[in-house]
Amino acid sequence: MINCRYSSNSLVFKHLATLAVFAFMTIQYMSGQTSASLSSNATATIVTGLRIQTINDLNFGIIIRGKNNAKVRVKSDDTYDELDDAHEISKHWSRAKFLVTGQPNLSFSIFLPQNTITVENKDDVMELDEIELDEKNLPTLDHNGNKTIYVGGTLHLKGNQKEGSYTGSIAISVAY
Repeated sequence: MINCRYSSNSLVFKHLATLAVFAFMTIQYMSGQTSASLSSNATATIVTGLRIQTINDLNFGIIIRGKNNAKVRVKSDDTYDELDDAHEISKHWSRAKFLVTGQPNLSFSIFLPQNTITVENKDDVMELDEIELDEKNLPTLDHNGNKTIYVGGTLHLKGNQKEGSYTGSIAISVAY
């Protein structure tokens, strides 16, 4: 004898199995592909590298020394100050002038020394600091790829500074 009765448990199981198959097929259909591909372009623009050249050195002129410590300042705006016991007599002082060249219309950064620079001769030294730039904003090369920048600074003389010609080096760099 065959039992033809359906148990409620087997009917529930059948409905759950049908529902699970339907749900699985719906999820597969709705999610679409499991992978995708795409291609993209690779681009590059090559520009002229930056160059910087000295047009004028920073020149403090001919200074008469005093008995006391003193400062002489050549500003980047092309003005000159004598502070304390020093007097410039040649009137040939000048701010430093540099020409930066590169890709037209691009902006660049200027990096100046942040520490004291030694200015020396064979017998003695002086200090140069307060290096300043005339350009307060991010400079931009003109339509020809040029930009002139000016630099000033403050020279510190000791009382009775030894006579002679003094030289020091100001390292300036530029970068896009």
